[in-house]
Amino acid sequence: MLITATLAFSWGCNRTPPPPPTAIEVVPKRLLLDGPAANKDQQFSAMAWCGEQLVLVPQYATEIYTLSRTQIDNAIERNTRLRPATLPISPSDPSTTIPGYEGFEGITCGDDGRAWLTIEASPPEGMVGWLVPARLIENPSAVLELQLSQKLSIPSQSGIGNKSDEAIWLFDGRPHTLHEVNDPRYVDTPRAHVLNTDGVLETIPSLHLQYRITDVTAPDEDGLMWAINYQWSGDRRLRARRDEIQERWGFGRTHAQQVGRRVERLVALRQTAHGIVADERAPILLRLDGPDRNWEGIARHRDGFLLITDTYPETIFAYVPAPDTHRDN
Repeated sequence: MLITATLAFSWGCNRTPPPPPTAIEVVPKRLLLDGPAANKDQQFSAMAWCGEQLVLVPQYATEIYTLSRTQIDNAIERNTRLRPATLPISPSDPSTTIPGYEGFEGITCGDDGRAWLTIEASPPEGMVGWLVPARLIENPSAVLELQLSQKLSIPSQSGIGNKSDEAIWLFDGRPHTLHEVNDPRYVDTPRAHVLNTDGVLETIPSLHLQYRITDVTAPDEDGLMWAINYQWSGDRRLRARRDEIQERWGFGRTHAQQVGRRVERLVALRQTAHGIVADERAPILLRLDGPDRNWEGIARHRDGFLLITDTYPETIFAYVPAPDTHRDN
């Protein structure tokens, strides 16, 4: 089932109240970072597993941070603090070849030392994303080498400022990207981009989805992947008059108080032979405690997920255990 928005709906004096807050809301368990990675000025924008190392990418990175599974497990089970290792990026300033450079937005890794990153830019002609291949070079010392001469531009499907293809993942060994905005008010026909075997970007059908998509997990063997679906309360442009996902699955206690204004949830998507579709799993709602949290990175871990914010409200690295209804996923 594709998810769409019904734009004619409006809240009025005779509005129908939202359904009872029966949906499960999960409280993220904060994992404490030490050292430079804990600084909110890092402004993390991407996260992914590269082999047994979790990589954390600041938006304006000159180096990326890495954590092992063992470190993360110890933090979850024993509340130990995490001090990530660092890996330099070369060249350290992509802005010299990318006009209007606005930093890294996504990363995905193969199993052969290859990686792909997305970069956002706002040159005078308008928003654009870039798909940049990279390779881990280990001699004489480890460095993630950007292959900027092979970068490919990704047109903005919404044309909205500060919005580009942020989410990136590998499927059948090929990098795929998804635009941050897929709202039918701004995008008639959503498409995901895929790098074909000839090194050319193609598009495949995707789905309408309200609010922002800032990152996705790597898909499993059945094509199931989870996306961060986020709405900042101050973003009036992307507020929804009607949220069909919440209407179907329940609003959750704290989400019921913020209908259409603030949303922090994970939604299940599936890659099929026909494109990207919604999966028939309930969303995972994050309890809305405190100020808005701009979640920018997601990765699976154990029976749940790892999440990281950018600079708002600060650097938050967290583990989100899946509710019981998702234990077999």
